[in-house]
Amino acid sequence: MFGGDTTIKPFIDYSIYIKKKQMIRSARKFGLTAAKTVKLSQELDQLLNLKQKELLKQAMDQTQ
Repeated sequence: MFGGDTTIKPFIDYSIYIKKKQMIRSARKFGLTAAKTVKLSQELDQLLNLKQKELLKQAMDQTQ
């Protein structure tokens, strides 16, 4: 996908870390239901789903 698991894992982990910080900052400044906070939350969800898919793929590859 992005050049193999060794390349994408640190990218996903760092992206999750940054997005989470952005979302928390937005929630504190604008509130939990602010459009900006909700958008950041949805983006974080997408990153977490991507990480989960990659982990599942790794697990499946190891069992074969």
